[in-house]
Amino acid sequence: MVNRSNFPKNTDAVLGGQSPPPRDSATLGGMEGLRQRFPVGNCEQKVEMLPTALNYGEAGVEFLIEILNDPELTVRATAYQLLKNIDCGRTQQIKASKNNRLFKRDIVQQAVTKGLLLREGDIVYSVYLSAVDYNDEYYTVLDSMQAIERHDFCYDDTFQFFSRYILQEKANRVSASLHEVLFSQGDFKDFCKKQNLKSHKFSLDFLRGLEEFKRDFDCAVQNWMIERNIEIPIDIGEDMENWEIQEHIFQYLQECNNYKLLDELRECVGVGKFSFVHPETITSQKYIHSLENF
Repeated sequence: MVNRSNFPKNTDAVLGGQSPPPRDSATLGGMEGLRQRFPVGNCEQKVEMLPTALNYGEAGVEFLIEILNDPELTVRATAYQLLKNIDCGRTQQIKASKNNRLFKRDIVQQAVTKGLLLREGDIVYSVYLSAVDYNDEYYTVLDSMQAIERHDFCYDDTFQFFSRYILQEKANRVSASLHEVLFSQGDFKDFCKKQNLKSHKFSLDFLRGLEEFKRDFDCAVQNWMIERNIEIPIDIGEDMENWEIQEHIFQYLQECNNYKLLDELRECVGVGKFSFVHPETITSQKYIHSLENF
């Protein structure tokens, strides 16, 4: 006997979608689908979409070239970097969509020759080495553009440009790492190499011990040590001044090579950082070629 319960009825739902949609449909994310979704995406979504264009041969490359004029700098920069990777051979071979020949890099090279377009109103984030001024009593760290503009220099010691970034988060990370290298008197040239930057002409001679810098001499750092369960390395007498106690603790942490606590203490007593990030607004259209820092 046939089991009729297995036969479909007029009221049963129909399961669809078993046949694959066309290759270029929006559902599969084909080139046409990418073009449809891209204009309605936000900046972050657009950045995530762009690498998928490399799946669609010449059509995808042409799309990336179009995006070099996108209103958003981050989107422009992502397209530019993808095209640069093609031009430099860092991207897997891209096949032409119709005749299966290798895609020629000529049009890519032409597209990236000028560099990345920066438009008026774009914001980039520059990392600077802080200025360090000094007089007969102490050194002063000037760790912002505002501090530098307000300060009257006693000597011709000026801040130095280090590198420029499109993403603020990247600039902040590099600045923090740069500060650590300078403050701990680490290998500055090796740091530049790891950041894919040309080695800067820079001397660490001005980096003295913390006791050389202008700071809050009234700060009771022994309380700071107690809060962190750190044994104070000296017997503190009633006649000892705060600056004397600071001197001993600075020296103790330096001898222990405890950079983390030393940097926390630097911040506690008001000594500035040795690098800073400054946002800069582009005032006129220009092109830049180096995107190692993106």
